[in-house]
Amino acid sequence: MYRTIRLYGSKIINIVRLSSFLRIRTLCVLFIQLIRDFFNFHFKECCFFENQKIDSIRRWMDEHYCDMVPATFPSLQEKSNNGPVWIFWYQGESAMPEIVKICYNSIVSNIHDRPVHLLTKDNIASHVTLPNYIYDRLNRGELSYTHFSDILRICLLFNKGGIWMDSTLLITDSISIPAPDYFHSIKIVTGSNTTISAYRWATFFLASTHDNPAFGTIQSIFLKYLQEYNKMIDYLLIDYIFDLIYRKNDSFRKSVDTMPYTSPYLHQLLSEMNQPYNEEKFDRIKRETTVFKLNHRLSYYETADCIWPYSLSQRFSRYYAWFYTAWIAHNVRKIGLHTEVEPGLYLVNGKKYIEIGDYCLNGKKTLYRPQFPYHGS
Repeated sequence: MYRTIRLYGSKIINIVRLSSFLRIRTLCVLFIQLIRDFFNFHFKECCFFENQKIDSIRRWMDEHYCDMVPATFPSLQEKSNNGPVWIFWYQGESAMPEIVKICYNSIVSNIHDRPVHLLTKDNIASHVTLPNYIYDRLNRGELSYTHFSDILRICLLFNKGGIWMDSTLLITDSISIPAPDYFHSIKIVTGSNTTISAYRWATFFLASTHDNPAFGTIQSIFLKYLQEYNKMIDYLLIDYIFDLIYRKNDSFRKSVDTMPYTSPYLHQLLSEMNQPYNEEKFDRIKRETTVFKLNHRLSYYETADCIWPYSLSQRFSRYYAWFYTAWIAHNVRKIGLHTEVEPGLYLVNGKKYIEIGDYCLNGKKTLYRPQFPYHGS
């Protein structure tokens, strides 16, 4: 009798233990699913708000600069592009970070059919004339080196022609530039529609003949904007100008749409930096892509078995930024930032928000809004 009780008692205990384990496992699975669904939902929300921002800035650009864009451009008198390669590093070659030096040397080593000019603070004026207010704003810190280089590349290509390459482009072989209708760039296939360019072009690689009417229009809009506003409506203002002309000008749109897809592994090398070196894979990538975009802002270090890995903290920062952006979108939905008095001026609980920046802080609430320029009280 006691043996039977002990037998059934042990079975009951095992059943209880099993059920407890299953309940805990089920709860864990549900919790993980809940977390995943939460961030998937808010990631979609982030994409929604990014698209809302793009649409808002597009409308603003249309209202202010649409009349500067003709419906078509006249045919180019000169289609051959024999201009030099332009690279910019304001402080000069001696101040380049190691990764930039490697990229610069790769360009010099692989470009044989045209000269390569390194633009610095000491020689810019000898190649192109920029308005004095551009330099004044740069010296006052109102214009970043990035945005200074944006207007510099447009003015150079319009006045001199050639190829603009960012200083963080790694070239692994010689490249050929077709004679463009209005311009040539890198165009890659992607499913992303949350960036203004949608990878239809890449402003870090631009080729054009001199006196190109498309670049003349881009230059005029850019300079007019910088005359009127001392803040950037968005970090990618140059892409918004390209997009405006793409939408309003038939000639430019045809030129972009017929431009071939190239460089399928444009960003692949950057993501492979912290992986063990695989010569076969690297050779395969180089066969299909000769231009790679790198980043000098990451912390690189050399090891024996890696291409050029970056620190784990940089990888962590990507995940942190993603989670933080999801949290921002969550706050936007809760707060309901809807009252737009005029471009750049929002009312939230009766308070005006006119600060320029990605995020404005109101106590413990974080508000996301586009970086519209605002003049007024």
